[in-house]
Amino acid sequence: MDQNFAASVEQALAGLFNAGINPEQTQQYMNMLSECREHSEVHFIVILANLLADATKSEMLRYQAGMQLKNCLSSKDPEVLQELYDRWITYDESVRMQVKNQVSSTLSVPTVSKAAAQCISAILVAESSPTMPMQADFVNYLSETSRSGADLNSRLTCLEALGYLCEELYDAERQDCISEASVNDILSALHANVVDPPSILARRNAIRALGFVIMCMGKNMQDKTECDQIVGIIVQCAELADPAESEARIYGLEALSKWVNEYYELSTPYMDNFFHVTLTAMTSPDVEDGVVQQGIEFWAGVCENESSIKQHNEDCVASGMPQNCSQFNGYAVGAVPRIFPVVLNLLMRLDDEEQDLSADDDYNIHSAASVCVEAFASAAPDAVLDPTFTFVNDNMRSPLWQGRNAALLAFGSILEGPKSMESLCFQIIPELAYAVSSQEPTLAVRDTAAWTIGRVAELYGASLLGHEQFNEILQHLFQCLSLHPVLANHACYAFHTINEAAYAQADVVDEADPPTYALSPFFADLVNQLLVVSNAREHAGQDVSGDAYSKLEASAFECLSEVVQESPQDCLPAVRDLGVQLYHQLTGQLQSAASIVNVDDSIRFSERVTYLAQTITYVLNRLDPASLGDLGTNVYNLAINMVHQNVLNTREDALYLLIALIQAYQSDLPRQVVPQLNEVMNLCFADLSDHEMVKLALSMFGDLCRSIATDVAPFANDWIAMIQQLLASEQVHFSVKPQLFCTLGDIAIALGPNFAPFLPSTFQILIEAFGITQTSLASVPDAEYATVQPLQEMLEGIIESLVGIIQGFKGIKKVADPSIHQLIPYGEFILKVVQDVSKLREVSRTDGMVKGIVGMIGDLCHGFSASTGIDAAAFFRADPPTMRMIEYGERSANTDTQRLSKWARKCVLRPTR
Repeated sequence: MDQNFAASVEQALAGLFNAGINPEQTQQYMNMLSECREHSEVHFIVILANLLADATKSEMLRYQAGMQLKNCLSSKDPEVLQELYDRWITYDESVRMQVKNQVSSTLSVPTVSKAAAQCISAILVAESSPTMPMQADFVNYLSETSRSGADLNSRLTCLEALGYLCEELYDAERQDCISEASVNDILSALHANVVDPPSILARRNAIRALGFVIMCMGKNMQDKTECDQIVGIIVQCAELADPAESEARIYGLEALSKWVNEYYELSTPYMDNFFHVTLTAMTSPDVEDGVVQQGIEFWAGVCENESSIKQHNEDCVASGMPQNCSQFNGYAVGAVPRIFPVVLNLLMRLDDEEQDLSADDDYNIHSAASVCVEAFASAAPDAVLDPTFTFVNDNMRSPLWQGRNAALLAFGSILEGPKSMESLCFQIIPELAYAVSSQEPTLAVRDTAAWTIGRVAELYGASLLGHEQFNEILQHLFQCLSLHPVLANHACYAFHTINEAAYAQADVVDEADPPTYALSPFFADLVNQLLVVSNAREHAGQDVSGDAYSKLEASAFECLSEVVQESPQDCLPAVRDLGVQLYHQLTGQLQSAASIVNVDDSIRFSERVTYLAQTITYVLNRLDPASLGDLGTNVYNLAINMVHQNVLNTREDALYLLIALIQAYQSDLPRQVVPQLNEVMNLCFADLSDHEMVKLALSMFGDLCRSIATDVAPFANDWIAMIQQLLASEQVHFSVKPQLFCTLGDIAIALGPNFAPFLPSTFQILIEAFGITQTSLASVPDAEYATVQPLQEMLEGIIESLVGIIQGFKGIKKVADPSIHQLIPYGEFILKVVQDVSKLREVSRTDGMVKGIVGMIGDLCHGFSASTGIDAAAFFRADPPTMRMIEYGERSANTDTQRLSKWARKCVLRPTR
């Protein structure tokens, strides 16, 4: 092995440790490690294993080597993780064994044992699969040592390794990759360390590991004695009263939640015990917050599980298959009298420092209780109504701010549960108006009130819009926008849902946009204030975290976008004025790029440019071409400059602006801009490695074709030649090619019969691509989704291209254009596409394929009627694959596909005249 290469790895590891918290140095040495790994990953891994096992090296260097080795087999992205596992398996067995031996030799070294434990667990999971279970000898070694090792450190380290192993199996959902014998070895080791632990830490690690291995022990649960034994040790940990063992108790309660959700159908004999254990956890004084929280989360999990079972059973009954219903035990309803009031009271578990919204937004008892109340409302909607309203009435005007806050939160949390809530919402609005006003002295209460108003508007908008205090509530919400960013954030949410409700309730004539709605008198002020709020960070105080302002900025722009998209006719002048303001702010933001001095400023700059550009696109889409005027011209010129200058990578935002302009102008798009847009596309296609940018440019390409229609002719030769060249290029990312086919279809629709000269070369590409894609898709196992999905997208693109060609030649008139007969030489291929797609397995055939093909069938029936000499309808009526495709479409969950399929059936069955 190259000594220089090994020295480079060691230097990078040492530098990484010495960099400390210096981000630039850390990044420098991380880049060095990445370069070493890319140079030769297998040698890189071997070097790391050798450094981990080398007793002559410093402890920190060995630890860093172990963590980097673990990272070679770890990722939060499932697809990336599978790629890492697949690569590991390709290494020579002798290399893998060398690495495992080196790592195993360090399990007893206290300073690096944690890293070694993580490495060995990652390796064992990487080498396992359903057809080749995990190496039993290694699992047995870890289990035996953790149960009866020579020294405490060895026992704890191997136990920790088992914990990581179980966690890796759980996170990667690979519980079918371990043999029954290995599961039994692990369970024996964990049982021994729970019942007779050598230390408190051993019991804590054992019960934590047990929580992760629960999914692997289905066969053990079939034996009543084993089931009793395993549940017994979980409950034993969940009941630990010694404060020193609070962590083990928390993990015990967590394991209890996992067990009852995994083995719900077996839980009835143990439920009384679980009830007592969790109630004790939630109500015992002087226990850690984590214990209380896990008690709450047990019932949230039970409720969520029962809600899912209820929905599943309702779906089974509705579809005429009641025999497929699952066992339902109704634990949530039974727990309402005793457990639910406890959870409601835990909504008041807030510290005084939280009343001004200055505390960190951590997940705690209060937030866990809120989730649990909502889960109970879903699982037992009618049962929770009375206890909730008793609690709300008792606390709505409580002298304690925690009580008032809890009352509002309880009401807001059950709104999606019980069905009879509209009249109750109407009754509580005066309390909401008071709680969100300046008369309420506590910011936290006003914040919860704003959130609850948003919930009422979202679910029962009519009760709010029709209330005499509606305008008063709006004024209070306006005030909230200028207060603490957390409160302003929920005020934005409230305005968002109020706007949705107002637009939905507005009077509509002939399906046109409503002339006015309930927010019209406040519209101009609302959009102006939201724009001010979106930039509140610039005037932020030092006592509020930047994260709060980031969330507020996102919420303000989201609300602006919603208000613009769903605005009535009398508010369109204000929408245009907003567009002008956004344009000026975007111009100023781009000019500020020269003053950026650090990474944080650069990130902030990019975020704001994206928010501003995105909201401008909504404004452009809302206005008609006549209303755009100078705004359209100014935005176009700005976007063209952004494309060419690409200041801090703003080209993507510019393309979205150009796409929005093309869609806004539609056929009124000034033709003199087409050459400039052509330059933009060529600029984007110049760098094929940036496939996301290429796809965005293709999207613009398609919109442009639809806008200028036959005026595409002067550019057609160059464009089609370019697309065909890109389709043939190996440099083009596979994910781009489906959109290239779609764009070919867009050009065909635009050119109509003038596409004829390009038919031979186009169909040559389509025939070749379809043959390869269809064959590959038919042979790929269903489980390999990462392989199946790109092939499905490719097939959808090919079908879209065919749809475009057929529509282009058919035309849009009632009588089909005679030029459609130029497609006759390709009829055999078109029919082959229909038939082959109909034969695909259901999991391989997508709704997009079905929708495209049934549309194609209808168009062909229209284009080739009996009067033309070719009766396509008669052929399709006698062709089972065609009729199957129509049936697939009629059964689709997509209403557009259903509608298109019914139209296709009418076309096929229409009598021949």
